[in-house]
Amino acid sequence: LSPGYYLPRIAYTEPDFARFHQTVKAAVETKTPMLYTLTWNDFGEDTDIAPSLNKGPQLLTVMRHYNAWFHAGKEPPVAEESVILAYPVAHQAAMKTRSPDWAARDGRAATGARWKAPEYTPKMFYWAKLKSPQRITVDGVGSAQLPAGVSMGVLGLIQAAGAVNARWNDKVVALPPVAPDGGVENPRFRYVDLAHPPVLSAQRASASWVR
Repeated sequence: LSPGYYLPRIAYTEPDFARFHQTVKAAVETKTPMLYTLTWNDFGEDTDIAPSLNKGPQLLTVMRHYNAWFHAGKEPPVAEESVILAYPVAHQAAMKTRSPDWAARDGRAATGARWKAPEYTPKMFYWAKLKSPQRITVDGVGSAQLPAGVSMGVLGLIQAAGAVNARWNDKVVALPPVAPDGGVENPRFRYVDLAHPPVLSAQRASASWVR
């Protein structure tokens, strides 16, 4: 989530599910008593995890899995399958924000290891929990062989286009397209669960967020 994108020193954050997965994994392994997750839940800025037009209930599905893992101390079994794709709502003509450099803060060098995020590129991320190994393919983006259990990664780059189809488990799912021009903007991301595909309409495909 990327609150504060309008400030010159604040950077975007891409929906890389692996970052959250590794945080919860480390917390469980070190028996951390409490894990704090910050979200502004601002629909206008798209910094929410609540059900919305862009996200649906997908982030709640992910959060539910990790909350159960954190409280039980072990990963929960797969009761219901999900294959969640996260990708930009629109192509950005220019980026208002920079990739984060976690070694710098307020103009001074911070202690600890230096880590800098890669420059923004319009990637499609995935997070899946499956009962058996399966393959997913998104036309023009990429494909991946997913193992049983929870997995996550990047399918590939996605560009502004018309209809885009995803193929999974003998299903073809029409994805909401990436709009051709998002202007100079903080990137907004759409989340689609192939196990519960959206019902597309002209209004839903063209809308960018809901207040």
